[in-house]
Amino acid sequence: MKIAVTTDGNTLEDLVAEEFEKSAFLLIVETDNLSYKVYKTDTQTDGSGLAMAQKIVDEDCEALICGPIDEPAFEIIADACITRYLGANYPAATALERMARHQLALIPAYNGEERDSESHEHGVSFFHNPEECTCGAFSDNTGLDSIEHYTDIAIEHFMCPRNIGSMVNADGEATCGDPECGDSMTVFIKVEDNIIKEISYLVFGCPGAVATSSITSVLAKGKTLEEAQKITEEDVIEALGGLPENKRHCSLLGVEALRKTIDDYHRKVKK
Repeated sequence: MKIAVTTDGNTLEDLVAEEFEKSAFLLIVETDNLSYKVYKTDTQTDGSGLAMAQKIVDEDCEALICGPIDEPAFEIIADACITRYLGANYPAATALERMARHQLALIPAYNGEERDSESHEHGVSFFHNPEECTCGAFSDNTGLDSIEHYTDIAIEHFMCPRNIGSMVNADGEATCGDPECGDSMTVFIKVEDNIIKEISYLVFGCPGAVATSSITSVLAKGKTLEEAQKITEEDVIEALGGLPENKRHCSLLGVEALRKTIDDYHRKVKK
């Protein structure tokens, strides 16, 4: 997993900058081995952070640890579906550890202001539009499907799912369904040198199904086939910071679909 961290210095021992736009360095960290690339950000002469935000997108980062973000840079980062964590004034290494333990707050808006999903440059803010939702997640009642029962991380993945979509010429493909609730998921992968280089999926179901499908794809991308096969329901639930008790079965959907997709890849290779 590739994480961007904005810092005052050029090492993981340095503090995460108090504000995104005022950071002196950008670290691009590979969480598998904590190796990282360093970019100096003193070229941000206008103080907008736009160049740094675009660099984070270009590096294909899945998350960002930083301080509060002003609107222009926030829009670029949020439109790329990069999860934003508030880690200001922690050493970068500590912030990464806290993120892994789900102990960092999300940054849902720019400097406390809600986003205007109709006015920003790149189109729709969220994949799951509350005004068009039919699954009950944004209803006024407090039923078990209400979005308020999910963690912030689960909501982020539900409203802006990662890696979603079909795939042309996939190396492996499989569909899995849950007859209990009608949820279904199709997973696609492309494999190079035994590593899942690309993964995408199509999912139909409740917020739990969408969120678990999204986080499963994040967990699997970049893993070897053997490592991906070992991803468990518990791994998925933990990565989301928990799920409502009646939605924990959703975690099995993504795991089973992923395993069937890997099995399909092996069958095709043997032919």
